[in-house]
Amino acid sequence: YQRRVHGWHNELIVWATDVAVKIYDTDAGQRIVRVDRPERSPRPDLFRPNLSFQSDTTLVIAWANWVRLCTIKTRPTYERIAEPALPNRCGEITFCFETDFGISGLAPYNDTLLLLGYDDPSLAEYVGRRKHKDRASPRPELRIVTTQGEEISSDALNIHGSERYRAIDYRLEYNRITPEQVFYLLSPQQIILAKPCDADDHVAWLLKTQRYEEALAIARSQPLKKTKEHSVLEIGQKYTTYLLDTKEAYGQAGGLLPGILGTGTEAAPLWGFWIQVFTDKGQLKHLVQHLPADRNTFSLEPQVYERILQHLIGADPAAFLASVKCWDHRLYDSEALIVVINQQLEHLRQKGVAPRTDRPEDPYTLFSLALAILYERTEQHAKALKLYLTLKRDDVSDVFAFISRHKLFSAVRDKVLALVKLDYQLALQMLLTHMDAIPIGHVVEQLAPEPYYQHLYLDKLFKSDTRKGLQFHGLQVELYAEYEPQSLLAFLRQSAFVNLDTAYKVCERKHLIHEMVFIQGRMGNTQKGLSLIINQLHDVKAAISFIIEHNDTDLFDDLITHCLSSASLINDLLHHLATVEGALCCIDPLQLINRIPETLCIPDLRSKLSHILHDNTLTKWLKEGCLDVLQKDVVSLEQQLFAGYKKAIRFAPDGSNCAVCNETLQPRDGDRTGNLLLFTCAHGYHIECYQDIVTASYTAAVPPPSLIRHSMNGDVEEFMSAFTLTPLCLLCSSLKQDRKTGR
Repeated sequence: YQRRVHGWHNELIVWATDVAVKIYDTDAGQRIVRVDRPERSPRPDLFRPNLSFQSDTTLVIAWANWVRLCTIKTRPTYERIAEPALPNRCGEITFCFETDFGISGLAPYNDTLLLLGYDDPSLAEYVGRRKHKDRASPRPELRIVTTQGEEISSDALNIHGSERYRAIDYRLEYNRITPEQVFYLLSPQQIILAKPCDADDHVAWLLKTQRYEEALAIARSQPLKKTKEHSVLEIGQKYTTYLLDTKEAYGQAGGLLPGILGTGTEAAPLWGFWIQVFTDKGQLKHLVQHLPADRNTFSLEPQVYERILQHLIGADPAAFLASVKCWDHRLYDSEALIVVINQQLEHLRQKGVAPRTDRPEDPYTLFSLALAILYERTEQHAKALKLYLTLKRDDVSDVFAFISRHKLFSAVRDKVLALVKLDYQLALQMLLTHMDAIPIGHVVEQLAPEPYYQHLYLDKLFKSDTRKGLQFHGLQVELYAEYEPQSLLAFLRQSAFVNLDTAYKVCERKHLIHEMVFIQGRMGNTQKGLSLIINQLHDVKAAISFIIEHNDTDLFDDLITHCLSSASLINDLLHHLATVEGALCCIDPLQLINRIPETLCIPDLRSKLSHILHDNTLTKWLKEGCLDVLQKDVVSLEQQLFAGYKKAIRFAPDGSNCAVCNETLQPRDGDRTGNLLLFTCAHGYHIECYQDIVTASYTAAVPPPSLIRHSMNGDVEEFMSAFTLTPLCLLCSSLKQDRKTGR
């Protein structure tokens, strides 16, 4: 048989004939493996066998449309014992699979197989497909498959003259000595070099398929060999052009340029080029916010920014304002720009364009706001504030932040009403915080045309500090009655600087009965207050509470007299006497019961009287019980006090020392006036030592502890009479103070 192919790997020699593949072990000097050609295979002259070692012990055999993996291993011991003539090593087919194409070449590729496939018509009768005799020969395909037969990828190859070639005309070779992954595809007229794609190849393919974003990500993440063609700058500019011309994604293109062009001096011409590109397309507004504008790192020439701003003034006022906001005013001639804006505003006024402060997109408003920002940045704060106050803006908090930042409180002293109309909450907060710069009277006077804002201001002022704005409490009564009557009563209860007669007239005009009742009670007209409750409110419970609040039991007679005119009122009175706390303490239930006419029909009278009498009895019982407990406590405490006073004081003249000088406590020779102070705590002092300590304490402006004197006469009593506090032991008082402070 003809030997079709052969190979050599370490000590193994492998070759293939028309019928089988054989492996020879040079170390053992004998053939160890024979693998027969697959059954029903095409003729050997149509498809040559392909052999390749995937590892030192694994041989891959590809023949026609079959792939087999043969593993070389040591023969089991029991086989060698049974037949000693057998070789020590043998081969085993560990896996095989069939393909739907013929195999012209084979090579190992990492953990997979690289197959040169050929869809030969002569295979049709073997794989069950119909023949096509008249069609041209197909192109070969380079396929990557796993050792389990799963296809990973497939690429058809453009081979010159492939329509005339057969499977046996192609070969796949590789360097079997060095591990480099370079493969050679051989045909009668052409050799193709195949190798794995590197990053540059992948980037080139991404650019060809217009997948610029992925290509840019690879160029940024790893170094490439083609440093110029595949640089971040080149790819990024291609991507930007693609976004502008194809996608019309102007915002995305503008945001892409800072990361592409960079911030070096060499980037200035590139920035100029792209500024012109965006200008020509009328989309400069999408680029201005991304232009380099940091004076400390990198910025363009001032003329560039000025040219852009001049263009935006006429083309896009909103983009012009955005540029003024985000750019440092020192990047361009801000004074010249102020002149240009003023000219533009004057031009609009001459054309009859009125300011539309209710429309933020109005050109007049946009230019005015840009002018205010420039005034602020050039420290022309008064002019900036004047513009801010005339503009109705969504971000009005910026106006108040501007005032606080530059401490312009004196400047807005005469613009209180304008500030309040701009945002009354922020304005009131600022006015209350800076009352030293903007006095209360000044604010109230300016808010006079808008009484509601007066009320809001004075209300917040009163709630923050009831001692401020006392002269306006009378005005507040009218404001509360007009705008917030539900809060007037609470205000009257807290304020002591309201003219009650005037307040009563206001409440009477607004028909605020509860407030009128309170004012009558405050003025001492409790009978008139009770009359208002009875005749206007018809609220018996409120009447009882009013009487209890003012502790005027005589008013109960008037209340009873009024209620006797109606059975329903008497019913309410009996009910609330039992439910209102303290009511039974101010009225004698028997007096009420005796005054009820016998002919008056009162529903459920028995249960109500029973409840009242029970509560009255319980109240009296509690009072008597509390009084008994109090008397017993007083007696017990008095007994303890007198027992303490009668206790003896342990004092040994030879063993006790002064708590100050630590010398023995005993009368000095010839001293008959008594120079010792003794306390029930068994501490003693020389009167001179005690006097020095007390005098030193007062000299240091530190009040001495209270002291209880036990024995004084003569000069001692004269010294102690200077103190208003009863003296106590200095040492015990000091220890008690230390325990309180935790020292």
